[in-house]
Amino acid sequence: MVLARKPLQKRVFFVYNETSFTTKPKGIEMNELIQELKVKIIESLNLIDVTPSDINENAQLIGGDLGLDSIDVLELVMMLEKDYGVKIDSRELGVKVFASVASLAEYVQQYRSEKSN
Repeated sequence: MVLARKPLQKRVFFVYNETSFTTKPKGIEMNELIQELKVKIIESLNLIDVTPSDINENAQLIGGDLGLDSIDVLELVMMLEKDYGVKIDSRELGVKVFASVASLAEYVQQYRSEKSN
């Protein structure tokens, strides 16, 4: 028995970037983003004796246990723009975003999802 062969057909494959179709910021889960932000805060502000586990994600960020002030906020704003493309362009927004590490992470995630749509 001889099987009939079909002529070879050219196949076309499409590759899509997964991040184009998702609202998550490049696969980073919220807990991972919070941990990443804690590390970046420590590095950006040269907090020598502070570890990520020392920072409570729900604690007040500015004027809280870390003793961050307005100069520190400027450093963090620059870090957010450089590392995440996030812009904070008003004092009112800054007050809301820098309330805690959790609110900062939420804003970064929200900003990224809006930009990807």
